[in-house]
Amino acid sequence: MSEVAARLKQKISSPAFQSDVLQVFKAALAATVTWWISVNLLHSQLPFLAPWVALMTMQFTFYHTVISGIQTAIASVIGVGLSFVIGTYLDVNVWTFGLAMVIGLIGARIPKLRAEGIGIATTSIFLLAAGFDDQQPLLLDRVLEIFLGVAIAIGINLIIFPPLRDREANMVVDGLDQRMGEILQKIADDLSEKWNIDNADEWLREINSINNELEKAWNSVRFARESRRVNPRKIRIQRGRPQPTEINYEANLTRIDEGIAHLRHLARTLRDTPNIDSDWDPIFQQQWVALVHDAGSLLSDPKQQIDPIRERLAKLSSEMSEDQKLSSKAWPIYGSLLTSLFHLSALVDDTVATRKMEETEQDD
Repeated sequence: MSEVAARLKQKISSPAFQSDVLQVFKAALAATVTWWISVNLLHSQLPFLAPWVALMTMQFTFYHTVISGIQTAIASVIGVGLSFVIGTYLDVNVWTFGLAMVIGLIGARIPKLRAEGIGIATTSIFLLAAGFDDQQPLLLDRVLEIFLGVAIAIGINLIIFPPLRDREANMVVDGLDQRMGEILQKIADDLSEKWNIDNADEWLREINSINNELEKAWNSVRFARESRRVNPRKIRIQRGRPQPTEINYEANLTRIDEGIAHLRHLARTLRDTPNIDSDWDPIFQQQWVALVHDAGSLLSDPKQQIDPIRERLAKLSSEMSEDQKLSSKAWPIYGSLLTSLFHLSALVDDTVATRKMEETEQDD
């Protein structure tokens, strides 16, 4: 029960969950306000039109809400115009209703309206199904209700500031670093004992899982970047305090992408090399495995005080190159393992440097 409670607490405290809850509240509030205005102030015969437009308009970020509002308004007004033409010049029947749907759905393919273009068809449904003869004198009122729904959604997203998604993006990036660190530590632990190809297959499955998470991380970063555009909440950020930038996020994820490639190469080298576990040079095994474990520890927790990986790796390479006992057959394998870990050490160094810079900014 405690484990379930811990997971629930972690879920509730996550920025993504909090943003979803806030989004539900804002969308419900926008729809409710527009419905009340339509019923009590405008006395609309179609009081569902404005709330529907408000729901269509409301998005997670303020920037996307404005864009969505413009697209929804244009699509809905086109739908009103389409209904006017069908109702005025053609009798409303099953054939003309179907014609309106075809035209509306084709209009939804317009590139600049593709996201909200379905509003052309749905607005036509509302007006034609409600009885065009009754609605024709009130088409301007319908247009007013459309703009009301857009305005209310944008206004609520302006008043209830949309969240800056930097913290979520940081958590996603840090999570990938931590998972890569954990798999490096597992590789080191397995290599310290008797291992087999099943262990290597398990490493590769975990690495592939991390790679799949990378695309989600890119989406989070793009979301964070969009959340900072035309966002009034930035006014409240303390002046002069450095803030994370999209470029930093993208550089971090590019670095992680490269690290995953080197990590996969390392795991495949170990898996595909026959008898490597029985042919290890004991000095190389002991030092290289220790470096792998320390690299994983630093990725999982960059605050640890561990000697720089790259310097120790260079020392190991130098010592092994001077050891005449190593056979020419062993060197290609050891060289590949050293090279993979060398590239991963660059990832470790960047992670540690980034974490120190973030801590410095927080102290300032």
